[in-house]
Amino acid sequence: MNLLADDPSAGAIMAIMPDTQSLPGQERYYAASYPQRKEWVIAKLNPKSSFHIQKSYWYPEVDIAILEQSICRLVARHESLRTTFVRRNGVLLQCVKPYKPDLFVLRHLDISAVADEELEISGIALREEREPFDLENGPLLRAILIKRQANSQLIFTIHHVVADIVSLEIIEEETTLLYNALSLGEPDPLPPPTYQYKDYTEHLNARLYAREGEATRQYWHNRFAGTLPLLSLTPRLAETEQARQAANRQLYLRIGEQIDALGLTTPYPYHGIWSRLGESEGAMYRCRVEGGTLPTALNRQAQQHQTTLFSVFASYLYLTLYALSKNPDSIIDIPVSTRDDEACWGVVGWLTSGINCRVTVDPTLTIGAFTDRVAQTIQDDMSHKSLPIEEILEAVQAPIEYMVQTQLNFTDQTQNPFSRLHTFHTDHHIGGQAYFDLRFGFMVCRNGIEIEVYYKTALFDRTDIEHFINKYLSIVDLGLTQPHLPVGALLAE
Repeated sequence: MNLLADDPSAGAIMAIMPDTQSLPGQERYYAASYPQRKEWVIAKLNPKSSFHIQKSYWYPEVDIAILEQSICRLVARHESLRTTFVRRNGVLLQCVKPYKPDLFVLRHLDISAVADEELEISGIALREEREPFDLENGPLLRAILIKRQANSQLIFTIHHVVADIVSLEIIEEETTLLYNALSLGEPDPLPPPTYQYKDYTEHLNARLYAREGEATRQYWHNRFAGTLPLLSLTPRLAETEQARQAANRQLYLRIGEQIDALGLTTPYPYHGIWSRLGESEGAMYRCRVEGGTLPTALNRQAQQHQTTLFSVFASYLYLTLYALSKNPDSIIDIPVSTRDDEACWGVVGWLTSGINCRVTVDPTLTIGAFTDRVAQTIQDDMSHKSLPIEEILEAVQAPIEYMVQTQLNFTDQTQNPFSRLHTFHTDHHIGGQAYFDLRFGFMVCRNGIEIEVYYKTALFDRTDIEHFINKYLSIVDLGLTQPHLPVGALLAE
């Protein structure tokens, strides 16, 4: 397997592109980004493992024609919404299609006579999410407007290869502005875009293969030195760990042969592919801590240590993993935005990445000192986030069976301007794909904390997850009431 071929130069890519760059009304071709190459390979090998993202919006009253016109204008505005993918001489390219009115059609459905609207909506959302997209021909987005008894609900689904969650927030905001303007007969209120996803990809690739990229590679090489941790969070997992790693190695080799058969000459993020293509059925467990007392106490703790609320939640998760596995060394995947430049703020595309934040628990530190260490580690890792984690794992020659086991998602709805939106994720449904052994989601609200844990059903059951959450909350309680104790003594309580 050729895991790390040289990335083709801009000149080599241009040499294989059809000469349409200067012709109006023609398809245009650009290099695919690193995460796009990963997602394309996954879709080719197993469409069911493709990552689709979905959001719902509610309208008390809506004009279907104006709403469709508003979304069509967004398709014309954002090249990512007109992008498909082609191969030329083993190189994957983005193909940006010229705008045509038939590129997007808003479907609509009336369920106002259905007795159980919520059940019906859940079924529709699941079907919309699971329906494969055609990456070669497009479109890579779809929307359906559902008329309910009291309002209308728009379910918007898009392939992650051309958008991220922030993109859906941009789409929601711009759709609202366009809809309001068109309803009043006013002109388009949005200024013409000056920066598209292809520009971001070009700039990112240039940085990765320049001196900045080499410094970033060296940083992560140092961070991932030594044996990478694989945590056994239950006695059952500890007993089967060797068999699991052997199965992972076999999966790695089998999928490697399938990837080679695709004939790509550009490097592909292998660690990000094989871990998505195994048997990974998942289920969601949700619970809620009612009242504002706990959020207030955690905010106070963050302020006392001059750190973020996110760092406090992350610190307690590292302590929980340590308490469960007895291994002080753990890695948590943290999704981050790469929209650092102002030019990227309004871009629709895949501008998110994941940092694999590695922390070793020192049992002699107090909770405050440990939180400070975690916060500094996250900050350092964030400053080197431009390099995709899959490329890091290839560069440091991580063991083929290695995979990041835990992900942390965090939202502070008290600070989030998009808090009025509700997000449907693929894996919120029982039976969806689970991309991590455990994915913890914490959402801080004014009147409590909502906790979601999405887990692989082959590894854990509901009782395990309840135990994990109870352990997390008990450690939080001890950290708030006895912050002077070393974390080793804290976990022994």
